[in-house]
Amino acid sequence: MRVQLATLDKDFAEAVDNCIASVKDALSESIYDYFDLSIPMAASAASPMASGWGAHRSEGGMFWATYKATCRRAGVYTGAFGPRDFNAELLEPISRQLASGWERAF
Repeated sequence: MRVQLATLDKDFAEAVDNCIASVKDALSESIYDYFDLSIPMAASAASPMASGWGAHRSEGGMFWATYKATCRRAGVYTGAFGPRDFNAELLEPISRQLASGWERAF
């Protein structure tokens, strides 16, 4: 009985190790490899995006008090014109690139 339990334990540990390796490979192939492409794109889009937030209202920018409130609340604020999340807006170019890989992996 002890021998069978030891064999079962060894086989189970091997199956778990194989599963972990398989998940790591899938994540690397479908998601991690795309970071090298998406991060520079997001970095180049960040400055114009942030400039747009602080632009004059007539140029599509935010009202100064809303901009100030959003900055004070770590980039997340819901005002009269609806919710704003600077963090999500900055992450959007990365998440757009990773979406298809995420779906393939999971």
